[in-house]
Amino acid sequence: MSPGRGRGLLVGTNVLAGCAVTLAIPTIIGRSVDSMVEGTGYVGWLIAVAGLITLGIVVSIVDAFAGAVCVGPAAVTVMAAIAPPAGSLILLALIDPWLAATFCGVSILAIAIQWTKGQEHRPELHNHAVVTWRILMAAPGAIIAPLVATVLVVGGLQIVHGQISPGELFAVAQYSVLGAGLGNLTALLRGDRPPAKSSCRTTVPVLRSTSELPG
Repeated sequence: MSPGRGRGLLVGTNVLAGCAVTLAIPTIIGRSVDSMVEGTGYVGWLIAVAGLITLGIVVSIVDAFAGAVCVGPAAVTVMAAIAPPAGSLILLALIDPWLAATFCGVSILAIAIQWTKGQEHRPELHNHAVVTWRILMAAPGAIIAPLVATVLVVGGLQIVHGQISPGELFAVAQYSVLGAGLGNLTALLRGDRPPAKSSCRTTVPVLRSTSELPG
């Protein structure tokens, strides 16, 4: 195996492991919460949480070193962008379909705003729409907080009716935050941002794009 393919395999494996840890931690912590409430079996779940956190640290260390010395395939960047939000939406639906439906409904409104900003042909209005959306993206709490709050309100009602547990509500909150990343993918599909380069680390371009706001 050539050094380049070996590095690509390392990066790909590390990305898959990182995505798996990211998606597993909310569920495992949620199970730990439920087991502590019930007063039984929580030791095993806490050990599982500790193991996942350790694995996450290892993944971060590998990512830090690999990102400084190698370049991975572009597919890795796409996988790292899509897997966590898409996987979180699937897991959210498995916890409770109504919560997933609530999440999707609120998200569609935000995505529709982003999508329609490119349909405005009047230059001044188009520029104002672009600037407004970039400001919102620079302050993700402006979008994520109402989304998560709405899902949690519905989740609270589901707890009252015995449909989900407290630990599942914790997982729902985490998956809602992760799932909010799906809205950012529409910008890539529309071509509002340059195609992601095939690098091992994906956070630097994102931070750079949010720092280049007008004004």
